[in-house]
Amino acid sequence: MTKIYPRFTPASLGNGVPVLLISLQDQSSRRQDLISRGVPESWVHSFFPAIDLRDALEQDIAPLADLVAFESEFSRRMRAAEVGCALSHNAVAAWLVSSPFSIALVLEDDVIPQTPDWLDQLAAIADALSPHARSGAAFICHLGAPSNQIGPALKRKVTWRDGRPPADMPQIFLHADPASGLWRAHAYLISRAAAERSSTRETPIMTLADDWCERRRRGWLDEIFFTQSALIGQDEDRPSTIRPSDHSDYIRDTAEQGSFLTRVGRSLANRTFLKRLYGSVRFRAVIALARFVARRAYSVSLTVPRE
Repeated sequence: MTKIYPRFTPASLGNGVPVLLISLQDQSSRRQDLISRGVPESWVHSFFPAIDLRDALEQDIAPLADLVAFESEFSRRMRAAEVGCALSHNAVAAWLVSSPFSIALVLEDDVIPQTPDWLDQLAAIADALSPHARSGAAFICHLGAPSNQIGPALKRKVTWRDGRPPADMPQIFLHADPASGLWRAHAYLISRAAAERSSTRETPIMTLADDWCERRRRGWLDEIFFTQSALIGQDEDRPSTIRPSDHSDYIRDTAEQGSFLTRVGRSLANRTFLKRLYGSVRFRAVIALARFVARRAYSVSLTVPRE
């Protein structure tokens, strides 16, 4: 079905939506924990093999990611494991593009269901968004957005055209804030169009796996939906497979690059007054428009538009 993992066969959410649970081969204990938390065994046993770059050297990952651009943006070097994580999500997207499906559920192996009926709620959301995905919309629906990220963000309530969603479906919103981020990639639905843009345009890797708003800014996503309350949380106690506990690979080259604030200060100093003024006015206008639009609901069709 795919050139990346030709023998991979996904489990199903129960309504024809494939489940792509990303996990490193050696993380059997994490997968066993998933089963104890109520994640279906079929999902766990048919996991999508993650790309393991934990022990890779910088020269190994240099051809795979734009390390210079990343360091310029974040004032640190990109971890090899972060490149592997991003490549894994990119591979999942490429698999979806090569499949007959229009939408897929993507999970990481440290998820924790938050409600007793989370499976039914997931199926209801996937059913409601499937026509939108089949129409060619490029979106993700975040299923476990942290409350401290979505609480203060500008958002639009999603309403439905051409019918009613299932009664037990949780309310979803459109992230409509150009100035705030939405992070974490442990649980989300992704449409085929979004998967195609991401997997074909992000070569080499340019963003972290969970930097959704940056992908929207680059045009790889048009819409970011999220559930108001998290359906799927993330294990905060288990050690990360991406970041060492002592942050030993978190390297800041302050001698050459300077701190983030220093670089921003230099960048602003190098701009002309008129350019800075234009940038400030433009940003204020964008925020004002976003606040105005956020007062209105966002309409999504429950049926595929006729051609």
